[in-house]
Amino acid sequence: MSRKEAVQVRRKSLGVPVWLQVVAVIWVGVGRFVRFLCTTPIFGGPLLVLAGLVAIGLRWGANTMMIIGISLILGSVVGGFVWQRKAPDSFLRWVSGPARGQWRRLAVYRRFWQPGMAEAKLTRGTADRERLPKLGRVQSSRYTDRVRVQVLRGQKMSDWAMEATRLAQAFDVEHVRVVTVWKRQSKRAIKARKLPDRNRQQLDLIALRRDPLRDGVASIDHPIEDELNQADTVDLSALPIGWTEDATLYRLPLLGNHTLNVGCTGAGKGSFIWNVGKALGPAIRSGRVRLLGIDPKLIELPFGEDMFHELVTGDVVDETEEPDAAKANDAVLINFAEALERWARLMSDRLKQMKGKSRLHIPTPAEPLYVIFIDEMAALTCYITDRKIKDRIASVLARILTQGRAPGFIVIGCTQDPRKEAVPQRGLFTVRLGMRLNEAGDTEMILGKDAIERGALCHEIDRNMPGTAYALVDGIPEAVRLRFPWISDDDIREMAQYYRPRSAAPTLQAVA
Repeated sequence: MSRKEAVQVRRKSLGVPVWLQVVAVIWVGVGRFVRFLCTTPIFGGPLLVLAGLVAIGLRWGANTMMIIGISLILGSVVGGFVWQRKAPDSFLRWVSGPARGQWRRLAVYRRFWQPGMAEAKLTRGTADRERLPKLGRVQSSRYTDRVRVQVLRGQKMSDWAMEATRLAQAFDVEHVRVVTVWKRQSKRAIKARKLPDRNRQQLDLIALRRDPLRDGVASIDHPIEDELNQADTVDLSALPIGWTEDATLYRLPLLGNHTLNVGCTGAGKGSFIWNVGKALGPAIRSGRVRLLGIDPKLIELPFGEDMFHELVTGDVVDETEEPDAAKANDAVLINFAEALERWARLMSDRLKQMKGKSRLHIPTPAEPLYVIFIDEMAALTCYITDRKIKDRIASVLARILTQGRAPGFIVIGCTQDPRKEAVPQRGLFTVRLGMRLNEAGDTEMILGKDAIERGALCHEIDRNMPGTAYALVDGIPEAVRLRFPWISDDDIREMAQYYRPRSAAPTLQAVA
């Protein structure tokens, strides 16, 4: 039996003259070179200036060319130096950032794009032809690169997120986050705080070249002139409480927003509390802000009790160890409920005053902003065995959360438990900060199902970096990574004395 040999059939090729092939190669090369110059101004700009100087030299002579060239160089150097000194942020945005981004795109990402995609298994195709995700523009800051990527059809964000470690190694950076690209919004949608639509064909890689948060961050102090004059210049809609991974201040939009902070034991929630208190200090001293507090643990808020207008504390005892613990616990919890109801009545009175006049309270010393700190919210919402007291607290707390933003009653809650049972009203918090958490599911529970796609990786925070968090604000699609400065116990006591309210001494209620 004869074996049939396989016959390989070649496709018919169209004969093209050599001279036409040479012209095509030159044409494509020139087109790519022009495109490169247009998309890379760091090289195209100087070449354009050089061409202009050559044209001037041919028209008016070499001396004129030299004078104009030296003037341009000196003017650019001096102007850039003055710009960088006077307005470093705008210089970074318009000059050094784009230039660094174009250089990084050429020297790093374009150079290692194919092997990086291949190692991460993000390519497609056959042995003859390989299809790669398209590398877009690169925007650089002092510490990060933001790389725009056109993904292949059928790829999901999770496919890229799973390969973040390989991508970091391929591009020689410390860490890579994968975040969603959002479409542009109209001004009306921005004012309504609506999340924009997701661009499903693109994503951004946030590559951290060097982490400025790893070794701790500097303290945030008020301007020395304001401290000497004891002036109140606090912007309640932009409180500086931490430093981002771009080494810029993170400003908390406190006015008109409830804030929830969640983190496991040792994550650094105390640093968050006292940096907010420090940022509010001048406003507390002037009486424009009044702090109200509930601390079931008796361990955190009493350090700064002098700053509080009213602080309610109490130790919840284990009922299995002490026979009279049940009565003592009920007394503590009833005291918490009465404090919340008292504050809710103040809120209702202010709402009546605002009826038909204003939809957002403007704080003044006569009508201050009330900021309610609750340390360990789960002790008020989840760990209560008495059903009546539990419902009583849940009812008044939900009332403050639903009605308190407009009249100036702001809740800042902290907890270790991300479960829905621990914080049933978490959907009413418009600002949420996730510190170190144990699992990816915890991140999604507290920050939302799309939190990881928005760049929040709370479950990946290093245990040796307490005070690190991811912040999500309603209406802002992308999470911000930041770290709070550490404030010692002695500093808290000194700060509480310095920013003690002028009008009245604080009221401290303790239930044994």
